[in-house]
Amino acid sequence: MSDIEIILFYKYVRVDQALLQELKRWQEDLGESLGLGGRVLLATEGINGTVCGTKDHISEFEAAIEAHSSNLFATDRRIDWKHSRVVSQEQSSVFPDFVVKIVTEIVATGISSPETRTSPGAQEPLDICSPSYPVGRHLSPLEFHHTLLEGPQDKLVVVDVRNQYEYDVGHFKGAVSPGMRHTAQWQQFVGNNLDSGCALRGKKVLLYCTGGIRCEKASAYLKASGCEDVSQLSGGIHRYLEEFGEHGLFQGKNFVFDKRMAAASSGPGRATADDHTVSGSGLGAAPVESCLSSPALAGSGGEHEAEDEGKSQRVAAVGECSVCGRQWSEHRGGALCCVCRTLVLVCARCWERPPAGAAFHCEAHGHLRGVYFYFLDGFSMEELRTQQEALQIMLAEEEGKGKGRRHQRRTLRNKLDHIAKRQKELEAGDAVVENPPVRRCRSCEKVWGVDCIGNCWGFWKETSPVF
Repeated sequence: MSDIEIILFYKYVRVDQALLQELKRWQEDLGESLGLGGRVLLATEGINGTVCGTKDHISEFEAAIEAHSSNLFATDRRIDWKHSRVVSQEQSSVFPDFVVKIVTEIVATGISSPETRTSPGAQEPLDICSPSYPVGRHLSPLEFHHTLLEGPQDKLVVVDVRNQYEYDVGHFKGAVSPGMRHTAQWQQFVGNNLDSGCALRGKKVLLYCTGGIRCEKASAYLKASGCEDVSQLSGGIHRYLEEFGEHGLFQGKNFVFDKRMAAASSGPGRATADDHTVSGSGLGAAPVESCLSSPALAGSGGEHEAEDEGKSQRVAAVGECSVCGRQWSEHRGGALCCVCRTLVLVCARCWERPPAGAAFHCEAHGHLRGVYFYFLDGFSMEELRTQQEALQIMLAEEEGKGKGRRHQRRTLRNKLDHIAKRQKELEAGDAVVENPPVRRCRSCEKVWGVDCIGNCWGFWKETSPVF
């Protein structure tokens, strides 16, 4: 398996709309001819992809893109190719096929121009290819590392631009998590923390993400919103782990959007012993903890076996089980928030003995634990009334809080309608209380362990168990 590689790449460059279909057909033919698997996204703002294949075929793929007749990806605009080696037969099939899509954004952010967010009418997407929106200063892994250690701690804020479920399995020591379920919430985080909370304006802000692509728009939006000193980790966590490996300031694993789920550091890295130094003032005290919208998770205790780049190792868990709080950092298919269907951490013990209704809750919806259940089949009329009363109180507290809370109010109203419908069915004798209740998958709603084994969601989709 040593000659199988996975590459991550992206390039923001303006592409003519009329050229997209041609590029799509070309990519499809290229991927098929080389026997590749993966996902490639094309938009008028550029290209983004994750592709898997043999080392030789990956090299051919890269060369073909850089030599394309459109000259969009030529040497002077060279793509930063990030390579990972596959070490098992299971990893060699991280993608079941090769898919090329034309999309609005090469990474879904929903980030709009700051100038149009407060104006009436449709919001215009932030044009990352326009010189009007300069991105943050790109820092090499070494520069980023030294800034973490030597930067002015009272003025330094490190922000993770990824989603909460990515942060949960690994993050830089002391980094702020915006608590996002999707990148479109970045705008809300900036609005809430520009002059209050983290007070980003006037601070030295360091951003990072998986491979660098999300930081481009995130930093451009932050700068356009009034933050002047904004930098980002060039090449993202991927490049940092190549450079510093297990001796750096990144804790846990790097979440990836394929069947590997997460990748651990693979050794000491390339930097010298002096560069690995992590003592001193640094970020050990998590100086920005007071402004976290989602608290940083402890990194001690709890280990999982990780096999990356041919090396078996123990990786300390930095996350916590969303049910019992045990140290845990492994996501699994089917472990989704019952409210929003985002990934949540659930340890093996709580997965085998789940809470009532087999309902798990992400951090953003933790306040609904015990009163919000997606499946109501196993609850009696009395239990439904208890849920109803609690949700009605929550809804009353949400009323009058403005547009920013409209989604929360809608969620509560929809669940109250669901409970009322279930009560009518029970009263009319059109339904009975399941005893014991049948456990169902939150994603596909099929019977768990019979019709679904967690392979119906996202990159877990396949025909056999993956855990």
